[in-house]
Amino acid sequence: HIEMFSRHEMMDLVLVDGEARGIVTRNLITGEIQSYAGDTVLLCTGGYGNVFFLSTNAMGCNVTAAYKAYKRGAFFANPCFTQIHPTCIPVKGDYQSKLTLMSESLRNSGRIWVPKSRETAEKIRKKEIKPSDVPEEERDYYLERKYPSFGNLAPRDISSRAAKEACDDGRGVAITGKGVFLDFADEIKRMGREWIDGQYGNLFDMYEEITDDDPHETPMMIYPASHYTMGGLWVDYNLMSNVKGLHVLGEANFSDHGANRLGASALMQGLSDGYFVIPATLPAYLTTIKPGSVTTASPEFKAAEDEVKERINKLLNVKGTKTVDSFHRELGLIMWEDCGMARTEESLMNAIERIPQLRKEFWENVRVTGTADGINAELEKACRVADFLEFAQLLCYDALNRQESCGAHFRVEYQLPDGEAKRNDEEYAYVAAWEYTGVDSLPILHKEPLTFENVHLAIRSYK
Repeated sequence: HIEMFSRHEMMDLVLVDGEARGIVTRNLITGEIQSYAGDTVLLCTGGYGNVFFLSTNAMGCNVTAAYKAYKRGAFFANPCFTQIHPTCIPVKGDYQSKLTLMSESLRNSGRIWVPKSRETAEKIRKKEIKPSDVPEEERDYYLERKYPSFGNLAPRDISSRAAKEACDDGRGVAITGKGVFLDFADEIKRMGREWIDGQYGNLFDMYEEITDDDPHETPMMIYPASHYTMGGLWVDYNLMSNVKGLHVLGEANFSDHGANRLGASALMQGLSDGYFVIPATLPAYLTTIKPGSVTTASPEFKAAEDEVKERINKLLNVKGTKTVDSFHRELGLIMWEDCGMARTEESLMNAIERIPQLRKEFWENVRVTGTADGINAELEKACRVADFLEFAQLLCYDALNRQESCGAHFRVEYQLPDGEAKRNDEEYAYVAAWEYTGVDSLPILHKEPLTFENVHLAIRSYK
């Protein structure tokens, strides 16, 4: 029997004698701070992709539950492994709050291209010419050119970086310069409109509803966006973190995907963690404790509740002049530009310098309207953004430490002559599990070596 508590948000993890025995929540309807005790805690709270502000995730997705566990002693593993999805509708303006994912299945039939010349791209951006006006010989089907074996089906990290490369070269076709074409003209000609609609009709309708462009007549515009996070709280094979009693499932843990999640693997992990692993491993843990021995009467719950209330009151009492969203947007821009698809030592050092400055300004000048009682969406966002402003620094530390390019983590300094990722297996074949030491202190790095007994490490090639 599972009892659901909808419209509740976890605000902290409660440890009793060093073991996870409960959580503190805020009732999003009444504002009440409540505690719940248990024999163990299972976190299934998703990923942290919204640290980039704009992402394909639901706007409520956040890092708070996992980050609070980290601050209570749980190791955070490989936070720099963040997946960027190549087929999202491009950003339209500065005040957009959400990005829409177009299914990757579209790459089965669409061909991705930009003009070969910057001049032609500029004419498209200014709407002086239509995409159909660009002759075939003046189009760069760059994935087909660079990766002839896989073409438009090249993996997400490679496809995303290739799109960024084309746009950075001045050949982007969206108004902002950050967009490429996903063109279905050849497939419609070959298979017919009825067949296309049978395959992708709902996606075509959704795209037209959002952009007011018909993909039957003009190519879709796409650009990469934050989508999934492979990093998360460290767990063992029983899905328990280094904090005894704290189990972490799904995207909230680091376990299954390494540096680059493959398509549909998130579903696989959710099913395997929930249906198969935890039912087999949790009973073994429960045999080591006395069921029901801890209740919310334990003083640790009152102490955690008081900390949560103090933090909420502190946010409400800043009474500054800038909105929560403005801080989140600014953090997202720092992370996207300096720790996004392509990272350098210089960009990461810049982010590590700017994030604490932004965090300081947040606590001095954020404006959280309303009260702690009742529904308060601004307060909800403020609590989440406060955690993002701390967590973002950890993500950058991890990216700076990993001096190689590996999967979705691409360091510009570490690439092969043809521009592909250059791993350093001798020095970095390990899980980087970080231990919290304080907001303004360097975290402690713990290394879990990776050993490959049956499938040996090899360089990926999609040429």
